[in-house]
Amino acid sequence: MSNILVLKNALIFDGVHDALLDGASVVIEGGIIRDVGARASVPKNAQSVDLQGRFLMPGLLDLHFHAYSVSFDALIMQTMPKPLLVSHANRLLEGALQRGFTSVRDPGGGEVGLALAIEAGLVKGPRFFFGGKALSQTGGHGDSRHPHHSELCRCGFSDAISQVVDGEDEVRKTCREELRKGADHIKIFISGGVTSTSDPM
Repeated sequence: MSNILVLKNALIFDGVHDALLDGASVVIEGGIIRDVGARASVPKNAQSVDLQGRFLMPGLLDLHFHAYSVSFDALIMQTMPKPLLVSHANRLLEGALQRGFTSVRDPGGGEVGLALAIEAGLVKGPRFFFGGKALSQTGGHGDSRHPHHSELCRCGFSDAISQVVDGEDEVRKTCREELRKGADHIKIFISGGVTSTSDPM
């Protein structure tokens, strides 16, 4: 069986030219795009799929996607059972893929379990670049406790998106732990944001 696939007779936006390419083809060899256009070179032994004029374009990238951000209500985010949170994430990841996003970057909250589930085919999602939990100082943008929040223990605050770390040693230790778990990057909150409860924009 040939490892060359041709998607032919498509209306293509190639991301380079302003004009759409009508009746064009995409030649894919070994998973790599080799040629695109109305005069694409098509090998004789290639498998082909006639797209019958359907629209075709490169995959989109979402570089600020939170799989676990299922509510703007901080209390819901802090208390939601993990299986329910993961179920929401599954729906959001599959929805992103269905809308044409073939890669997403989750700067805060996304973790190795979601990446492994996508890799194993258990979740139909895009390529998933994750940063683990974002880091915030006490009272910072990632500290979603309200002023009236009473701590039952002094064991540090963490929710689905972020965790509180104070001082250089805590930041270093937490960064190393997230990287150990496979994080592609680390997000550090240095200013307030739209959902901050005690750190204004």
